Amino acid sequence: MTAALTCAPCEYAKIHHWWGPALAPARSHCARCHRSWASLIEGHCTICCAHFANVKAFDAHLTEEGCRPPASVIRRDGRPRLTTRETPYGTTWRIAFYGERPDFNASDDEADVEDELDE
Repeated sequence: MTAALTCAPCEYAKIHHWWGPALAPARSHCARCHRSWASLIEGHCTICCAHFANVKAFDAHLTEEGCRPPASVIRRDGRPRLTTRETPYGTTWRIAFYGERPDFNASDDEADVEDELDE
């Protein structure tokens, strides 16, 4: 990971204890990799600095020992579990979609169980 030693939001935070107006329209910032983001549903790993579209994608990269590289997260069928998308703030990992549709007659609980089996 190549990152500047400091950035405007980090310098501002040292003095004012918040990221400040330099961060707008983003709402959060990582002092380690200097990535900023605006979404309230995205997740950022403070260990590996990977950024995720949502909690489900973030959780997919976690293990009992910590985190693993998002590219190494594989489904049971051998296909990648996570894919990337470029955003204005940088690369974001998200759950891969392969065109499968859940059984629309199944209850939400059954659909969740099927999701868990794919992980």
